[in-house]
Amino acid sequence: MAKLSKIGENTSYLKKQTYDTGLLYKSTVPELEISNNDLNLIFSQNSVQRQVTRRVKEHIHQKDEEILCKIHYIPMVLREKYGHGDVALDMYYLACPHPGCGQTVKLKSAAQLAAFLRRKEGRGIVN
Repeated sequence: MAKLSKIGENTSYLKKQTYDTGLLYKSTVPELEISNNDLNLIFSQNSVQRQVTRRVKEHIHQKDEEILCKIHYIPMVLREKYGHGDVALDMYYLACPHPGCGQTVKLKSAAQLAAFLRRKEGRGIVN
């Protein structure tokens, strides 16, 4: 099992955007070992975006057991945004499945998509 990082324990952890750190918390994640700029450069390749998009799409409507609604404390569910225009960083979000709850977590960075894939499949963007 991966060791959990404490804030400040892993310096690359602090380089990621604040919101990304909520989804990237295990110290054994390869995406934390490279700079955010390098990860974005890798993700900017069309072939990588197509592969990531295909992989994430396979999990639509599945629960993410590690990301809970902060109101209902139940696992969030992967959804695909309508009208995303095939922009990979604007396609997916996690939503609370509780009726009437509007809590969402947008997957709007390469780091967030990588973390989601790592949780669901055991591998992210960088292997």
